[in-house]
Amino acid sequence: MRTGRLLAARTDDFIEHTEKLWQAYQSLGPGKLERSYFDDVEAAAAEVEHTIKEPNIAAWLEQVDRGIELRDALQTQTKQLSRLSRACACTPQGLSFITGEAGLIPRRDQHEAFESGLATTREIATELGEERGGRK
Repeated sequence: MRTGRLLAARTDDFIEHTEKLWQAYQSLGPGKLERSYFDDVEAAAAEVEHTIKEPNIAAWLEQVDRGIELRDALQTQTKQLSRLSRACACTPQGLSFITGEAGLIPRRDQHEAFESGLATTREIATELGEERGGRK
């Protein structure tokens, strides 16, 4: 398991931790999550980034169909989901606006970005795990 499947497994781990944080955030609300949720996401994101940079993985990504595109998309989504996860777990307002009269109002754009980021990252993991051959 040294090429796409390894990267897919690390990505799946990142998705698992991110989904756990997201479900807890939706259940508990802003300002209620423990920092440990984010710590797990952050550690898993670091593993994804480290794996992408491993020489044999980097070489494999250069040779497979859409490898560079998948790498770039994975890095973008990992960074975005990490940023949103940090806001959920490490700020009192989470993914909400703070207003004096209405309190916290959810930022729908950020909620949608979280959901779509998870879906895109799942698709990337699936494609990486297929272990396709070289370019056509």
